Amino acid sequence: MISTKFINTFLKIFVLFFGAILTLILVARTPNVSVETLKEQYTDSNSQFISVDGLEVHYKDEGSGFPIVLLHGTSASLHTWDAWTEELIKNYRVIQ
Repeated sequence: MISTKFINTFLKIFVLFFGAILTLILVARTPNVSVETLKEQYTDSNSQFISVDGLEVHYKDEGSGFPIVLLHGTSASLHTWDAWTEELIKNYRVIQ
């Protein structure tokens, strides 16, 4: 038979664990931001958009010369490459 001490300890750990998970969800939750707000915040005069399979994709095409394509990974954005682009556009066409 399971002891009362074990059950009490288990319940305390269970409540603490799910309390921590709930707290993380409430604290880390980010409200939805409209597309227009995002465009105002993250686009500039070099920004362009193209439709790919019904999704609007933001890209920039800057500089001239031999083209270099910069692709970011998951959970990143084309702004990841801003510092690189600043230098590369001096000699290359940079598409990001």
